[in-house]
Amino acid sequence: MRITIVTPPFARDRFSGGIWCVMQHAQQLALRGHEVSVVPSHPCPLPAWLPRPWHFRLVSETPAKAARAGLAGITRALATGARLWLNRGRPPDAASQADTGRVREGAGRLGIALSNFSSYGVRQGGAIDHLARVLPAADLTLATDSETAWPVRLLGQGRLACFAQHYEPYFWKERLGGEASRRESELAYGPGLDLLANSPWLQQRLQATHPGRPVQLCPNAIDHRIFSGMPTVRTAGEPLRIISYGGRDAEWKGLREICEALRRLKAQHPALAFEWSVYGNALLPPDNPVFPYRPLGFLGPAALAQAYRAHHLLLSASWYESFPLFPLEAMACGLATITTQPGTEAFAEDGRTALVVEPKNPDSIASAVHRMAGDEPLRQRIASQGRERSLEFTWERAGDAMEAALETIRRGAPTTGSAL
Repeated sequence: MRITIVTPPFARDRFSGGIWCVMQHAQQLALRGHEVSVVPSHPCPLPAWLPRPWHFRLVSETPAKAARAGLAGITRALATGARLWLNRGRPPDAASQADTGRVREGAGRLGIALSNFSSYGVRQGGAIDHLARVLPAADLTLATDSETAWPVRLLGQGRLACFAQHYEPYFWKERLGGEASRRESELAYGPGLDLLANSPWLQQRLQATHPGRPVQLCPNAIDHRIFSGMPTVRTAGEPLRIISYGGRDAEWKGLREICEALRRLKAQHPALAFEWSVYGNALLPPDNPVFPYRPLGFLGPAALAQAYRAHHLLLSASWYESFPLFPLEAMACGLATITTQPGTEAFAEDGRTALVVEPKNPDSIASAVHRMAGDEPLRQRIASQGRERSLEFTWERAGDAMEAALETIRRGAPTTGSAL
């Protein structure tokens, strides 16, 4: 099957969990013999963070190359425009129409090069123009977020689908377009696209908001060659070492709630010894007045696995997720995990593989940390059972689920979802 996957543009050295998973799915499909093309919606750098070899085709143009093409195009456009001006007033002929086309072509090339750094409308227009140039022939074209859904509807070839990584109407305020972004996020899952979801919660959410539409389940996974380890024993008197993901600048990642929870915990139990580290960009600085933390910075997969293994507990307090990788990665490295729902139901079973706390509730978070800190057998049991659950989520099994889902879509047969 010829499969085209349309993604947001990449950064060279940094990535989100969603785009990482999309690339792993592309790799799995290619390893199964499919002709897979990954196409960023705008010119962007090659992803240095993605291990090679790639078995899929990456259809990408660097911003520098796009800018050179744009400048060359606009130079030709200016020369052509001067010729058209000199010939103004004459009846249009084939030559003048061709000249007009060249002016538009040159301006368009420059616009594509700059569109990723511009306003919402220019950005979306640039994506459409760029993809119109580079999208290959395909049996199936797959959008991967709300911003790529509309261009895929317009330009995609074969069957058209959207692989939802989260319920995007929750996040429209983080996009550039204001009200247009809100409507775009709601329409991303509308008619014209077959739907896939990465978690049972998201699958159920999309089925509830789009009655009668089949939504296939394609869970993500982790690389157990990198994320692995055994639960550590915390010796008497040793501080409980806690690690959290900073969550970029997203309020819904719950960093404020964690800060407040740990402040309350320390105030209520001043003798309790614990240390808190945060990796990745964060909404609050390390020396914030609520509860300071030790910053670890951005960590690649190998360094992140090492950081997990140096701690006792993963603490997450997101308001909502849809198959987040970081709790599962930590579980695989032998950490007991405190997390929230929705979105983690596939692997976080309260009291067995994790402690599940209430989102936006610092007291619930503080109580769970206190419980873990004071009950080493519980922490060990949660860590061990969480590690065992994590082993179920391999990229080979995730690739099988994605391949089956896309083949079902290609055939046009309805489905209610396929599980691992």
